[in-house]
Amino acid sequence: MLFNIIESKVSAFLTEGINVFRRPLPAQLAGMTITESRIRPRTGCSIVALETESGQEPLVVPPPETRLAHGMKLILIGSPEQEEQYSRQFPHP
Repeated sequence: MLFNIIESKVSAFLTEGINVFRRPLPAQLAGMTITESRIRPRTGCSIVALETESGQEPLVVPPPETRLAHGMKLILIGSPEQEEQYSRQFPHP
């Protein structure tokens, strides 16, 4: 089910209180690993996949040592409150 959501390129409501959503990689996180970015401790959201500009298949369940790069898109999962916290921590235009 998650793979179908990732392929559809839209945000989704999985079950009550759980959303999957896409965001561009914040510039300040480029060059960091997922662990170094501290996205989960800061927002409660988890990265479930990464999309690159190259159009390759998304990297699903990336390991914590994966290095984040400019142009990536994050596919995250979290509650509506966690999504809001992510948006406050990492506003995007």
